[in-house]
Amino acid sequence: MALCITCGVSNAGLGGVPLVKVDEKYFCRRCLIKAKGIVRCRVCGITAGSTNDALFSTEDGHYICEPCRAKAGTGTAAAEVAATAQTATASIELPMDNLIGGLKKAYDEVVPTTEKVVGILMASSGEALVVGSRAAYVLKSGFAAGGGSAYKGRAIPYNEMTKVDLRAGLVQGYLQLLTAGARDIAGNSADAYQADYVVTFLGDAKAKFEMAAGYIRAASGK
Repeated sequence: MALCITCGVSNAGLGGVPLVKVDEKYFCRRCLIKAKGIVRCRVCGITAGSTNDALFSTEDGHYICEPCRAKAGTGTAAAEVAATAQTATASIELPMDNLIGGLKKAYDEVVPTTEKVVGILMASSGEALVVGSRAAYVLKSGFAAGGGSAYKGRAIPYNEMTKVDLRAGLVQGYLQLLTAGARDIAGNSADAYQADYVVTFLGDAKAKFEMAAGYIRAASGK
């Protein structure tokens, strides 16, 4: 039997609730979110709270679940976690679409020459997503950037991401990469088209953006 360190609820008996053990302290799901926000394993992506999970903090501010920690080794050093995450992303092969016009200009301005680019995905008209080893880059041009010959781009480092949200239907979809303080667009396509942390795409591009989202989740731990 264990008790939530904050509210004292128990995980024992018929009325018990699942408790999450984070660094040897137990939390119920509600108290965990209040204390630490959404806690996910940065390797497998499991979200803590639905079962009696156990997670451990890593030196770079993320978390790793007990099974992934066991696979990586007995320590919780950031290097071990990063190596395991790298293994998880190594099997994902992303497209390398060709950029032209304003999107190419945005790429040249925003993506550092030191970045290892693993994927370039054309999206809706005037939009593209660049997936790097350290960050994702949302590129916009034309009306998606405000109109005319405008263009813009934004780097979103993996260690700053708080949420990776992919929504896709038969006709269209979007990939939203949130950081602290960013407004969740909640499916508002008018805002999404010009938002510098969202990429919209047509339904036939769903598969490649699902792969990109999988890579970003593994790399960011979100």
